[in-house]
Amino acid sequence: MDKALKEHAYDTIKRTFLYEEDDHGKRKKVMIQRLGKIWKEARNHLYHKCYDEQKSWEENLKKKPSGINVQQWRWFINYRLKESTKTKCSKSVEATLYTYWGSKTTARLRDEEEAIANIESQDGSSKEISLTDSLAQVLGKEHLGRVRGLGFGPCATEIICNMTQQSNSGVRIGEYKREITELKGATA
Repeated sequence: MDKALKEHAYDTIKRTFLYEEDDHGKRKKVMIQRLGKIWKEARNHLYHKCYDEQKSWEENLKKKPSGINVQQWRWFINYRLKESTKTKCSKSVEATLYTYWGSKTTARLRDEEEAIANIESQDGSSKEISLTDSLAQVLGKEHLGRVRGLGFGPCATEIICNMTQQSNSGVRIGEYKREITELKGATA
């Protein structure tokens, strides 16, 4: 959808519906994004509804929907049959196949558990919580703001950083106590 067509559609919406414009143009941006998504879905629906792969190009050309002129329908069919368009569509399908929403599948969990067990059997020291433990090696880098494997609460890196700070502060406390006893002994 080209920019002029988007602006025309936005102006039509603005004339039809009364709303206050925001100073940052956020509403306009959201509306244009939504229009683009609806446009894409409508083209996809139109293609799958009206195009039959079993029929020839000429037969599909005759099967044009009402309200669309012949030149636009011919361009649309040619566009959808181009190799570049087909590869773009197949890449889009592949990208959505690997997007995970919700819980992990049982097979994926089993694979991760086997990988963790394999790493722990090779190196027994990785059972301690650290930034390079078996869990971090299998699940990958931790994303900020996301909790992984600990339920609701702090992420593993926050816990590890706090543990190292506490261990360092424990050493400092011991040094301070020794210094206090030395100073008390010197003053007595």
